[in-house]
Amino acid sequence: MSKEINNREEVSVVVPVYNRERIVADTLDSIKGQTYRPLHLILVDNNSSDSSLDVLNIWKAGNEEDGFKVTVVSELTSGAAAARNRGLREVSTDKLVFFDSDDVMGSEMIECGMDVFARHPDVMFVYWRHERECLGGGVRRSHFTTADKMECHLVHALLNTPSYLVRTDYVRKIGGWDEDARVWDDFELGVRMLLPAVKSVGIDSVLYTVRSQEESITGTEFTSRAGQWEKVLDKIERNIAASDAEDKERMLRIVDYRRIILAAHYAKEGSTKLSEELKTSVLSKKLKTSVLSEELKKGALTDNRLSRFQKVLLKFAYTYTRHGGRGAWLLLRHFL
Repeated sequence: MSKEINNREEVSVVVPVYNRERIVADTLDSIKGQTYRPLHLILVDNNSSDSSLDVLNIWKAGNEEDGFKVTVVSELTSGAAAARNRGLREVSTDKLVFFDSDDVMGSEMIECGMDVFARHPDVMFVYWRHERECLGGGVRRSHFTTADKMECHLVHALLNTPSYLVRTDYVRKIGGWDEDARVWDDFELGVRMLLPAVKSVGIDSVLYTVRSQEESITGTEFTSRAGQWEKVLDKIERNIAASDAEDKERMLRIVDYRRIILAAHYAKEGSTKLSEELKTSVLSKKLKTSVLSEELKKGALTDNRLSRFQKVLLKFAYTYTRHGGRGAWLLLRHFL
């Protein structure tokens, strides 16, 4: 190992892999192509039924070198969250990146993140933009902000899985990945990362590319996993309600907005009953869960957080989205 590499801090990269035998090599090549060293790449095969595990071991044998260590492990419990937690247990470095097995790193992604840590040693995580290659063609840049990060995350999933370099102890402190979440697990973890008042720094640059796949773990539609999306939103709601955040009531209204948009997607897919049930539960609901009830008793929340006008706005967002509209949040954000 060169003197320069030996004097730098090692960073871990955790990648869960499930049935990616055809495309995972491109992802791994992009990680090896990072300008930053030393790196510890931790690959977690998640019960693949194809030859992904063999591909990982062959790639390790041909690419491991000084400053670039590769570990291949298996996780029998299905689900990306379980695989990421398995990889997390292998991490011995102070900082890490979680990455997906079908995405591609820009060559300076980790270098840029570590440069920020060098200038701001008190930050917990550094985050950045990405671009998405859409299934129908075209490229879309992710939403980004350094202002109201929680709003951006709740609406646009600011902290997408590979969108940040984070202190390992911080991920462990907030509980790691929720293995019960079979969809939106990065969305849920991102909320827990943002709820404590810790320092983070954003880089307004595209540092990796998401390659959309029809066989995506979370799929390309919502109806087939009905109930799972709602379960994640319910957990996020409980975590927000139990937090010390000053603007928690607005955060909860944004969660209701996400429920309304989900209901609109159900309707677009022809799942009218699912759509109507979810929409009605949002527009008529009072806060009923035990955590929310405790917050009501303390006066930290009001019983019905949506005003009549805000309910009208959510009805508009539902109709607008159901008929193919995009970006309803831009029209509503100053009123919720």
